[in-house]
Amino acid sequence: MEKGIGVLEKYEFTVNNVSKGRGMLGLDTNCGKKKLVEYKGSKEHVALQNKLQEHLWEADRIYTDRIIQNAEGELISTDYDGKNYVVKNHMEGMETDSKREMDLMGMARNLANLHKLMLLPKELYQEDMAKQRDLRAEFKSHNQELTKIRSFMRKKSSSRSFERRFLKEFENFYQEGVEAFEHLEKSEYAMLSGQCMHVRSVCHGDYTYHNVINCGRYTATVNFEKCHMG
Repeated sequence: MEKGIGVLEKYEFTVNNVSKGRGMLGLDTNCGKKKLVEYKGSKEHVALQNKLQEHLWEADRIYTDRIIQNAEGELISTDYDGKNYVVKNHMEGMETDSKREMDLMGMARNLANLHKLMLLPKELYQEDMAKQRDLRAEFKSHNQELTKIRSFMRKKSSSRSFERRFLKEFENFYQEGVEAFEHLEKSEYAMLSGQCMHVRSVCHGDYTYHNVINCGRYTATVNFEKCHMG
């Protein structure tokens, strides 16, 4: 039995066929195409994701892989092994071709449209959603991790060619990290971040060509699992 397949008994649709896909199981049901994926986020985050995707549909009929509630009205279903899963509408089509200029232009237009609409209405906003990524803290943390790695490698035998070559090449990458942090500190990041929080702006979090699907008559945006305020 495929992992997660047991949770399907918690849904009201009938599954006619199951197929394997990249990171998911495709479901052919009496209610259309669905997909089953493991969910590693929190209940609070899936609630934000769901509210955002429902808002996009109601605001301008933006197609996304919206999450399907189970028979108990829950967005997350837990299997016998304790792992969490969600069932989403499956958007049939082709991924954006990163080598085709027209596809990339369409992807940019789609992102611009999303940015105009991904403003969470007041009635959907909750205080616990205001958990914002701080890129400055993330950059600083990454650079600190790099210095720990450098210290560890320096304690290794310097007579080995790998350690000598590593430390020589390391400095270039570390310096890029330092410069990136300095540029961010001097930028208007803090002001822009504050403005985004004020208007309750939400980012997709993983807007790549894999997640922009050309469905013929429309473009669909999928996999909002990494969406966040800011």
